[in-house]
Amino acid sequence: MKHEIRYGKADVRVYRTHAEPLTGITSIPESPFAGRDNTLAAAEIEVVVRGEVFLDAYTKGDNRLVVATDTMKNFIHAVSLRARARTLEEWLFEVGTAFLDTYPQMELLTMIGRDLSFPAALVPSEDGFEASARLFARDRSDYGSARLDLARDEDGSVRITDHESGRRELQLIKITGSAFADFARDEHTTLPERPDRPLYIWCDIGWHYADASHAVLADPARYVAAEQVADLANAVFHEFVSLPSSTSSTRSVCACSTDGHSSTRSASTPRTASGTSSRNPRRIPGYGPTATHVRRSGTSVSCSDATDGRSSDDSAGKRPNYRRGGRSRRIRGRVRPGTSIDGTSPMTTAPIRS
Repeated sequence: MKHEIRYGKADVRVYRTHAEPLTGITSIPESPFAGRDNTLAAAEIEVVVRGEVFLDAYTKGDNRLVVATDTMKNFIHAVSLRARARTLEEWLFEVGTAFLDTYPQMELLTMIGRDLSFPAALVPSEDGFEASARLFARDRSDYGSARLDLARDEDGSVRITDHESGRRELQLIKITGSAFADFARDEHTTLPERPDRPLYIWCDIGWHYADASHAVLADPARYVAAEQVADLANAVFHEFVSLPSSTSSTRSVCACSTDGHSSTRSASTPRTASGTSSRNPRRIPGYGPTATHVRRSGTSVSCSDATDGRSSDDSAGKRPNYRRGGRSRRIRGRVRPGTSIDGTSPMTTAPIRS
């Protein structure tokens, strides 16, 4: 019988000053982000160790091969001091590689991290305000995330066996431009149709690379920055209007080229007197928030939305769940470059059905 023991250390907060700057990434039209100076880099890091040799610690009380979790914490700090740490993924890879190089009893590792954003604080200056060179303020909004599964090959080299990058806890609200109508109605339906309404979403976006080495900056031009993904989601959510076809003719199209780089444009078509498009575009099926796919290999998106600050449970007298936002929609999967979520058109943006 084969056993695998796993244990590790979580919630290790690391603050690194003057890490190597991130440069050379590919810009996209939806985002002003072009890199970061990494004057202050901060992350919350977790390591999960796997191996058969740790079984004796549980069955025989033999702890000689067990690396204490407090040692793991100190090791993460020590390696972070000399790491390049241009991105969260590269930071995790450097720490994980050092673990496997130092402790041969560790057979497999999972490194998990989340960015702790500390932008430069705005301070008074002679010309008004300027970004401080020595003071940084914690930004507790959405954040970048990453997970790397690492293994040691027979030659001792470390390779990535699985990975995911992400942007977590995007919270966006638009005060107009969303509708919920034409849904099934019967004797149990009390919810009125709304041709226009505020819409709030709480969204996690994740993606994989076709070549995992691009996640750790083998080619910075192929790296997808989490800041760019957040800006792209903002642009799509701003442009996309999910109103009935009789009231709006604008839709957001996020086109994906063959090299995997995405761009967003607004496509508008003139309307006839009857309110239908003179170009007769494909009718968008359903209403709701937009799922944005930034392509390198595949992307997973989960979104929740709340209408007018209420969930669908309000009519039954239940307290709304603002964390989940009432109706919850989730998409996970992979898409080929140049295809939509439903595979029907050359888009990487599609509405989620209500």
